[in-house]
Amino acid sequence: MKTWQLLVIGVLCGILMGGIIFLVASRPSQPSLEIISPTQMTSIVVSVAGEVVHPGVYTLPAGARVNDALQTAGGITADANTSAINLAETLEDGQQIYLPSSISTPTLTTEQGKININTASLEELEALPGIGAAKAQAIIDYRNTYGNFQSIDDLLYISGFGPAIIQEIEDSIEVR
Repeated sequence: MKTWQLLVIGVLCGILMGGIIFLVASRPSQPSLEIISPTQMTSIVVSVAGEVVHPGVYTLPAGARVNDALQTAGGITADANTSAINLAETLEDGQQIYLPSSISTPTLTTEQGKININTASLEELEALPGIGAAKAQAIIDYRNTYGNFQSIDDLLYISGFGPAIIQEIEDSIEVR
């Protein structure tokens, strides 16, 4: 090859490489997506219901406790049963806090003799076969956190409850 041909090829390669570098360098960068972990949240939104002065949905600082939510909802009523919930529990975004009444509502149906797991007290739940204090408290904690059970099978969402336990108590409980 002649020198002038090599020179032309070199110039063309240089222009081509310069163009590629220019195109790559001048491409607009894509906006970055920042993922915020739950621990980086600055506020949470919770629903407060039951025996509080002003039930509703409230925004609280991240790391707030159940007691903080109850105070934000105007405090508790005279009928509130604060021993049914853990006042020191740390709240999570989207959580529901339900403060039940201390005025006992009948949980047994007179005709069927079944315990309504949505209203039963700790003592009534402990009276069920195979349900001790820990499992009874877990039932109460679950309904305080997530609201009433929609079916008996919802007990499967609670750690420690399996099909065998539900089968053992299903004739003694109901959901109303």
